[in-house]
Amino acid sequence: MAPAANTSDSRRWEEWYRLARYALACSHHEAVQYANLRFVEEENRETLRGSERRPARVQPRPAY
Repeated sequence: MAPAANTSDSRRWEEWYRLARYALACSHHEAVQYANLRFVEEENRETLRGSERRPARVQPRPAY
């Protein structure tokens, strides 16, 4: 089961929605699609940045 969205995530999604709806003059349907795409893109970037900070789990090869 997926965890409930926190307030910060909801606010970020709503900011993307409002941008699309009012600044870009999109319809409700288009604004929802835009906010979803931008939000997921933002989440993916954060995930990738986090994986760059973690050291790779590489096992050293034995010396022969």
